[in-house]
Amino acid sequence: MLKDITRILIENMLDQLWKQAQDSPERAARNLIDLGLQFSKGTFQKKFLSYAQELLQHQDSAYYSLVVDLFHHVERNRLSRSV
Repeated sequence: MLKDITRILIENMLDQLWKQAQDSPERAARNLIDLGLQFSKGTFQKKFLSYAQELLQHQDSAYYSLVVDLFHHVERNRLSRSV
């Protein structure tokens, strides 16, 4: 039961972030990484997301153009999988 509630909450948050990404993909990416850090379990996941968070702290980061392109040209169902 608790797993079902967690899944629903995460899916709702992802839906909100996807809508937000249409207006501000940079901010949505930062929020998505923050959300991932909260729910990450493994050491590798935490390190990877922490590094990504560090990279996106700089407004002139080259990764922002990648994020914008990703949100505008890739279908949502391709980016997410069942939680």
